[in-house]
Amino acid sequence: MDSEDVWFYFLMCYFHEHYSELISVIFIISFIGIIWGIIHEMRWLSVFFTLPLLIFVVGLIFSNS
Repeated sequence: MDSEDVWFYFLMCYFHEHYSELISVIFIISFIGIIWGIIHEMRWLSVFFTLPLLIFVVGLIFSNS
């Protein structure tokens, strides 16, 4: 295994085991990024932080159906 593969495997295992804990962190960071982008008139920053929230919401919708 390459050293990059080891780090990738470690991160995927960690995210898989701690998914429910990380969702709140991702949500908070995304929300702060959106507000920061709006306040400082950086539209690209708001769009960048909106994408994880959209993925999260779509995942929740499809996981309940």
